[in-house]
Amino acid sequence: MRGKLPHRIANTIAQSKKWYAEDKRRMKCHTAVTYALRNGSLVPENCVVCGSEKSVAHHEDYDKPLDVVWLCQIHHKARHKEMKEENELVTNAI
Repeated sequence: MRGKLPHRIANTIAQSKKWYAEDKRRMKCHTAVTYALRNGSLVPENCVVCGSEKSVAHHEDYDKPLDVVWLCQIHHKARHKEMKEENELVTNAI
């Protein structure tokens, strides 16, 4: 099992710490969604783009933890790429 190799475990831990350090609100949103799914106050939906049943919660705004858009992994990754490009355009315009 490649995922159990010590260097891979260390890399996963390092990536998780980096992800958390970049914006602590992300982890709070992630935790809020997890609890809401468990207690039934939030129900997963199909991807709003393609209708795939395998979808994940996407936050457009980390200040609104339960305001999510359901996207499949492909569209979720694409949306984050779009958001990154939008942020770069705003940053370069300033």
